Amino acid sequence: MTETAGWVLAAVAALLVAAARVLKAGANPPRMPLPPPMAPGAPHAREAIEDAARRNVDEINDAETGADPAGKLADLANRAQRRRTP
Repeated sequence: MTETAGWVLAAVAALLVAAARVLKAGANPPRMPLPPPMAPGAPHAREAIEDAARRNVDEINDAETGADPAGKLADLANRAQRRRTP
């Protein structure tokens, strides 16, 4: 009888622990992390990059419509290479 009482007590304790875990899991649903805040300079940087890209594309389009498109495009490429080289 004493041996059976220990097993019954262990089973009741296991049921109580399982019930507590189920109730606690339902009470607090997991929260998704918040997205990181946008950097204050990001819109300004994005606008500057878009302006520079638009300017470069306009220069290329202008170079293609002239009398010597290959020469103008070569000049643009040489100028870009000089900017990249220290």
